[in-house]
Amino acid sequence: MLRTLSISTRFALLAWAATTIQAAAAPANADPNDPAVSQQVSTAGLDLTRPDDQSILRHRINLAAHKVCQDVMGSDDFGSPGFAGCFQQAAREGVAQFDVQVAQAHARALVASVAAK
Repeated sequence: MLRTLSISTRFALLAWAATTIQAAAAPANADPNDPAVSQQVSTAGLDLTRPDDQSILRHRINLAAHKVCQDVMGSDDFGSPGFAGCFQQAAREGVAQFDVQVAQAHARALVASVAAK
């Protein structure tokens, strides 16, 4: 099953194809009428019960957070006003959804191992 997450800065929205979970965290200067910018992050090919694959997904989340904030801020300079905060918020929201997906992967693995017995 293909799973993706979407990182959005205006609302820091993360949506997984399998499980949609939303978290709102708009930057202080966000215009509520502006469309959110988002970046899809694929979990395809990853076994989230494995620490190595979890590290790969964390890296993908950070790259997506960086890209989203670069698109919104017009800069990828962590020293520019607002960029570091944008990145931290987008990455934090991504990691929150990551934690949910890892827990669900472990639960699915446990159910599968019990069912196999």
